[in-house]
Amino acid sequence: MITGARQHDDDVATVRLAVAVDAMASERNARRLCEVALAAACEMSGAEGGEVVVLDDAGGPVSSAVIGEPPASGPRQVTRLVAAGVQLGAVSLWGDNLTDVPAPV
Repeated sequence: MITGARQHDDDVATVRLAVAVDAMASERNARRLCEVALAAACEMSGAEGGEVVVLDDAGGPVSSAVIGEPPASGPRQVTRLVAAGVQLGAVSLWGDNLTDVPAPV
């Protein structure tokens, strides 16, 4: 059974996620989509900053969106961006509120 406070937190998170998904679904510019997705990821995870790196046609990394400056050390989460089994890039989040491994969804 979920307590009242936990239920409220879950409801707030669900609304925040729905708003983020709606914003991403209506975006047609790839760079702006990366910016919107990164802002949502930072907000929902409590990250202080992050970066979206995509792979160019030659497979080289290209920064597509950045929030803040990456620290020299400290917790960082990196998640690969994969579609149809092909890696398209990665999202990196950083901040003192994070652990090295994302919590399960």
